[in-house]
Amino acid sequence: MEDVLIDKIKKTLGKSSMEESDIVYLTVKIRKLLYKLNLNSEYKTLKSYCDWALHDRISKNKTCQEILGEVEKQYKKAKTGNNFPDLALGIRFYELEEFKAELNLFLNRFEVQHNLLDEKTWINFRRLFVENLTDCPIEPSRKNKLIEKFVFKTPSTDNSISFEVKFSDNPTTFNGEISFILNNQNLARS
Repeated sequence: MEDVLIDKIKKTLGKSSMEESDIVYLTVKIRKLLYKLNLNSEYKTLKSYCDWALHDRISKNKTCQEILGEVEKQYKKAKTGNNFPDLALGIRFYELEEFKAELNLFLNRFEVQHNLLDEKTWINFRRLFVENLTDCPIEPSRKNKLIEKFVFKTPSTDNSISFEVKFSDNPTTFNGEISFILNNQNLARS
């Protein structure tokens, strides 16, 4: 069964262009392989993102709760300085860098040829992946008491990620968008 799953992953990643449905299919196959080979603990971030991609909301997921913890930490930090929270600052989560790194390790482990490390390919992959997560909130646990809702929203451009955060102690819903610039590590935040 593992060989069949790996072949399906190779075939999907070998397509000249991918659509959102290919991303969902890929996450299903990766998730099955993780479970089949008992690799969940070795690829926690990859597993978490695959789980999130297959549900309309996610709550009992340690990695996703850590994400909310980071957002809450940034909010508290900004609040003490009476500044608008820079929810994008320092949060590699929005770039999906940990997901990308674990996905790369996973694919290399099974000798799956891919070009996801190519910048343009990754930007398209990330856009399609986040498109699938749009309007699928991370629901807070009791540990993250300040956050009522965190959700990706439809971005204004292909090179950006939009999100919405609602805090329990503030009537304002914070909307943010991060634009990624090709060949540059800098982010434009709004």
